Amino acid sequence: MTEFTYTPWGAADHVTLIGDGIAYISTSSHGGFYVLPELNGQIPAEWREASWRGLAKTGWYEEDCDAAMVILTFPQWFERADVEKAYWFAARCDFAWPSRVSRDSLMAALHRCCRIYFPRGGSEHSPSSTR
Repeated sequence: MTEFTYTPWGAADHVTLIGDGIAYISTSSHGGFYVLPELNGQIPAEWREASWRGLAKTGWYEEDCDAAMVILTFPQWFERADVEKAYWFAARCDFAWPSRVSRDSLMAALHRCCRIYFPRGGSEHSPSSTR
């Protein structure tokens, strides 16, 4: 994995490796994920375009809103609570990137997360009840 000394939010204070090719980097003021190029291409281009300042096009995802893009694309590498938080953010957000991408691409990701974390179906977390 890449050596992190600088991020879009300043000097890296701490790096946590997640999965194979994703790192969470914190700084003194903010933080977010870095996704290696070979994995970054798996995150929908439309989502990357809609990211804060377009940073996701270069693999950087800020922690407040854009982190949900990473978590929803790679839910298998995150705790269920993190996936649920990203799910609800994306499903109910009427600002930031979820409001600027197609409903179809968003619903596909939400359904995939449900299949991983709620395999029996019929969960109260069903995407059909969103927005």
